[in-house]
Amino acid sequence: MTINRTHAQYDMSPTTFSPEGRIYQVEYASKAVENSPTAIGVSCKDGVILAAEKIIRSKFLLETSNRRILIADTHVGVAMAGLVADGRKLAKETRRACSTYLQNYGEKIPPQTLSGQIGGMVHAYTCYGAYRPFGTSLLLASYDHCNKAYELYNVDTFGVSLKYFHCAIGKGQQSAKTDVERAGFEKMTCREALKYVAKILYVAHDDKEDKPFVLEMGWICDESNQKFVRVPEDLRVEADKWAAEQTKEDEDDDEEDKDDEDDDI
Repeated sequence: MTINRTHAQYDMSPTTFSPEGRIYQVEYASKAVENSPTAIGVSCKDGVILAAEKIIRSKFLLETSNRRILIADTHVGVAMAGLVADGRKLAKETRRACSTYLQNYGEKIPPQTLSGQIGGMVHAYTCYGAYRPFGTSLLLASYDHCNKAYELYNVDTFGVSLKYFHCAIGKGQQSAKTDVERAGFEKMTCREALKYVAKILYVAHDDKEDKPFVLEMGWICDESNQKFVRVPEDLRVEADKWAAEQTKEDEDDDEEDKDDEDDDI
């Protein structure tokens, strides 16, 4: 007897595999990340920068509210793409993991251990029918006090935790990844890289989005004494302004080149 099952019959629970070996509930969670504003993390020669675009949904919303870059511990920062509420839950669990490790072992939690714990918890939510997967992907920027090194990790909706030199998540991740690879951040200091990071987010921004956006930026580097802090406001504003001007100039140049080609035809 052959049973014909529709697509919908396989996506009722994260514990159900399709005949192709797919888990649709987790893939739906990944779509929430792909439709979210972009966030990127880049490793420089003296630290790591996290940056994210935050859409201002209302004129009455304060720019400092609904943050997408959060401080988890003195040596850990997180950036999120996807459902912000889910991201805040994961940030809270990140803070709890940092606090518990410090209480138990008397030292700061290593980045690899932290990302593994958060990844394990995210994965657990894909294994039980009573739960739903987190619709958020996290970037973790941290300093390893044992190895004396800055590290960047990504925890995705499947619970996979991977270490990166540079990483982009969200709607503009493909464009951002290409620009990040070409930028050569490993040769720059974090202060030098700020404006280029801002420009990458401006280029990756979805032009169809009619709402204004602001850039959030945080870093952990030698300049911040191995502590994750928000980028000083004057530096953030300077980088934001430069990126907006450069993006506008590039767009004008592209339009001029296109007009010249039309004239030649």
